[in-house]
Amino acid sequence: MTCPKCKSENINIQAVAHVKTKRHGLLYWLFIGWWLKPILWIFLTLPMIFFKLFGSKKTKTKVKTHAVCQDCGYNYVIR
Repeated sequence: MTCPKCKSENINIQAVAHVKTKRHGLLYWLFIGWWLKPILWIFLTLPMIFFKLFGSKKTKTKVKTHAVCQDCGYNYVIR
């Protein structure tokens, strides 16, 4: 394998995890989130702490393979 930039063969291949989390949008925070979250934290503190610690995480993880040239530092995705 050769570097497309400097044509060197000193290449390191790495697996990189890309994590994407699911979050609420702008309309949610404008109409609901700004008042709902503080009220829930005030009245349901212990259940909210338990849910934050042990609740489900809405994440998606994709693993991509990157190649990094050790001479010039150029990196690219291997397909």
